[in-house]
Amino acid sequence: MSAQFLAWYTCIVLGLGCVLATAVSLAPGDEWVVILLMGVKGAGAVLFAGIATVLNRMPQDHWSNRSVAVRGALLSVAVIATLFLVG
Repeated sequence: MSAQFLAWYTCIVLGLGCVLATAVSLAPGDEWVVILLMGVKGAGAVLFAGIATVLNRMPQDHWSNRSVAVRGALLSVAVIATLFLVG
């Protein structure tokens, strides 16, 4: 998988998690928990959209698009974000 794909995937998963957090109902007085989760996931989605945009603007042979370490880091974050969405 390319680094661009992993960054866009993580952005979409975090954005979906942010939208799905609106379906959570809590006892009165605990709304701040959902607002905090939505803020963190939304900020993460914006961050990974920025990373994907930067990676998209770079040439395909640039080291950041070809780096195994960058792809490994993005893959681990994508897996963690997916597990947070599922769990």
